Amino acid sequence: MGESARLEVGRIVKAHGIRGEVVVEAVSNRPERFATGSVLFAGERALVIGRASPQGGPAAGGRMPRTRWIVAFEGIPDRTRAETMRGTVLFGDPIAAPGMKTSCGSMSWSDQRSSIGPDGRSAG
Repeated sequence: MGESARLEVGRIVKAHGIRGEVVVEAVSNRPERFATGSVLFAGERALVIGRASPQGGPAAGGRMPRTRWIVAFEGIPDRTRAETMRGTVLFGDPIAAPGMKTSCGSMSWSDQRSSIGPDGRSAG
């Protein structure tokens, strides 16, 4: 997928610790963006997440109020390399939301809405 179709996920704010971790200020509200094995992009450079956790951990009830994540990318082994990433804007490929059209042919919300007649009954 091309860079123009990708969505901004966050920005690397600073290095964290000595093992190559960074702090990412997320603009995405999708925690699966930071799952182990997920791929984020810095331009065309693919960055695979080795591990990530919300900074400060989840709040009571499992909610994720924090927008900062501590992330370790594969191939960034130490603080020196992590420091070079400061200010990098990260992008991700779009994630299909429930009900969106996929290759298996499920209907989107607009498809479902258009199959309902003006009287509220199914037109299909």
